[in-house]
Amino acid sequence: MQRPVNTEPLVVRLGASMTKRPAIRFFCHSLILHLARFNHVGASVVVLKDFKETHINTARLNSDCTIFQAELYGISMAMKWIQSQRRSISACAINVDSRAALLSIANKQTTHSLANAIREKIINLRHTTSITLHWVNL
Repeated sequence: MQRPVNTEPLVVRLGASMTKRPAIRFFCHSLILHLARFNHVGASVVVLKDFKETHINTARLNSDCTIFQAELYGISMAMKWIQSQRRSISACAINVDSRAALLSIANKQTTHSLANAIREKIINLRHTTSITLHWVNL
């Protein structure tokens, strides 16, 4: 007998609890392009405030990077932007299409250094900023 498929989005709450809908949302994405003889890996983050783009950051990564590493790097870029705002953000939501990256961040036993660094940043910011990570199934 098959188990029913859970269609609800995965929400990883590592910061303080959300009491209101965040005005700032992040969308992180990564991609691998195979063009002729060149492999390109990239990550990006788009910041929306009140449904308007306020910041876009992209990065080209080493061609040896995996899509998993690129997703974590995109989340890391979002965290750096949050830190740069100097406590002016009370709540935000980071939307990611990689469930594996979110589970790695939530797992306290993970050995991935970037996932651990992201989790530590969220913990350090939890007194001033409520951060939720959401899996968006694309």
